[in-house]
Amino acid sequence: MTYIDCPVREMVDIWESQGGQAWQLIEPVDGFHPNQIGNALIAEFVWNEFESKFPYLIPPLNPNNEAIKQIFGDQGGY
Repeated sequence: MTYIDCPVREMVDIWESQGGQAWQLIEPVDGFHPNQIGNALIAEFVWNEFESKFPYLIPPLNPNNEAIKQIFGDQGGY
């Protein structure tokens, strides 16, 4: 089991480095929760943390992916 803090500061830093403002990452109708953009930035940060610090948490690719694609086709990630 691995724990990392929710990277709110990092999310804001990434967004601001791209010219955004912190308030743009907050969901306006349900309190202080990240909106869709904020969640995407959090996911990107956490994935990069896993790849660099905890690569053992990422399982290998499914060796059957090509066979599955042949059977079901490319469904666009759905």
